[in-house]
Amino acid sequence: MVAPVARAAIRALGITDGVSHVEMRLVDGRPRLVEVNGRLAGDMVGHLVRLATGIDLPRAAADVACERAPDLTPTRSSAAVIQLIYPETSGTLTALRFGGPRPPWLDRVHFQRRPGDRLLLPSDGGDMFTARIG
Repeated sequence: MVAPVARAAIRALGITDGVSHVEMRLVDGRPRLVEVNGRLAGDMVGHLVRLATGIDLPRAAADVACERAPDLTPTRSSAAVIQLIYPETSGTLTALRFGGPRPPWLDRVHFQRRPGDRLLLPSDGGDMFTARIG
């Protein structure tokens, strides 16, 4: 459902080569374009793609840049997600812990802050980066 919309957006911009990152939201069950970028997705999206499909996006982008055919053959068919961790209120982080046994589906937990760090929510003048714990 979203792939035809992504392809149409890329075609409409005249993009013919390279890697593109297209963001959409589903609104009332229909994809709505948010942005189109002529680059790989940021943060851990490449890692998610590898977990879900086995495809190495940075490698594929390098192949395209070197005029080689990228290997886009999926070696798995799964799903992956990133869950960002934010505090309920602004303040100083006092502790980090991951409770309970590690579920088999969990690839990693990554904390971006340390105890003692100040976390500031957007409502208090911060942004999504100054508030993110992990």
